[in-house]
Amino acid sequence: MRYGMGGQREIAVVLALAAAGLTLAGVVAFVPWYERPRAVVVDLHPPDGLFTPELSARQAR
Repeated sequence: MRYGMGGQREIAVVLALAAAGLTLAGVVAFVPWYERPRAVVVDLHPPDGLFTPELSARQAR
């Protein structure tokens, strides 16, 4: 089966759009759009009754 110029052009457009879509997806995935402020934990402590020195010593190993 032979494709005419119209078929070749259509395949070229589809491939170009696919390449543009993959490029845009890569840019969106790997380049930050704006500078985000870093989250800072000010004060972190467990609820009452969950902290025991035995558990902390076991987790520290």
